[in-house]
Amino acid sequence: MSRKINLVKGIIIALFLGMSLLKQSVSALTNNLLLQATQSNYNLNSEVNIDLRVNTSTSISGLSVTVVFMSSQLEFITSTDAGSEFPVLYAETPDQGTVTIVRARESGSVTGNRFVTTLKFKAISNTSNAVVEATGTANANNSPLSLAKGSVSL
Repeated sequence: MSRKINLVKGIIIALFLGMSLLKQSVSALTNNLLLQATQSNYNLNSEVNIDLRVNTSTSISGLSVTVVFMSSQLEFITSTDAGSEFPVLYAETPDQGTVTIVRARESGSVTGNRFVTTLKFKAISNTSNAVVEATGTANANNSPLSLAKGSVSL
């Protein structure tokens, strides 16, 4: 009888821990940045376009994103606002291997999977195994909302 009680306790504890981990995983997935390359192969000196999206369950009106890339493989050119849910560009600050972009909506806020911008790079060497990562925060009702990192491998 004691073994059955211990087994039941163990199952309950395992279920509780599993649900806690699942809740953390779902929470992390609901406020994140997403990067997607628009094509799969790049030649030397070709343009490399990467779409930046944000996926959030919390209403946001703007965001600040820092993009990190291999400066030996890619050169940042610009970001575009065509089709962006965040068309107002407040800052685009490139540096060696990084660019920080601050964008906002003209009015209101949004939730869900939303297009932010297309990042345009130039391939200055072989881009195989090049990784681009994005981290950032969003403006959620005048409070910062951390966004989970997004990345893409070329």
